[in-house]
Amino acid sequence: MILPVNSSKGQQSTAVTKDQAKEIAASKAGLSVSDLSFFWMEKEWDDGRLCYEGEFVHKTTEYEFEIDVNTGTVTEWDTESIYD
Repeated sequence: MILPVNSSKGQQSTAVTKDQAKEIAASKAGLSVSDLSFFWMEKEWDDGRLCYEGEFVHKTTEYEFEIDVNTGTVTEWDTESIYD
């Protein structure tokens, strides 16, 4: 796990990159990033913490997730059929 790094101003820099967050999300689904047919993700504040929020599709399943930027922890996860 990558830990936050303090910058010269005493603020934490981003510990998890967008590419790492993609890998974390794909891995949670038991997939690799190359298996995903659609991927959307953005960085935003949620409940006082910075996170990556996104979604991707594999075959007939849509995955929605939220990953904490500083820890790489998946804080929200939801799946549903693309036909719903």
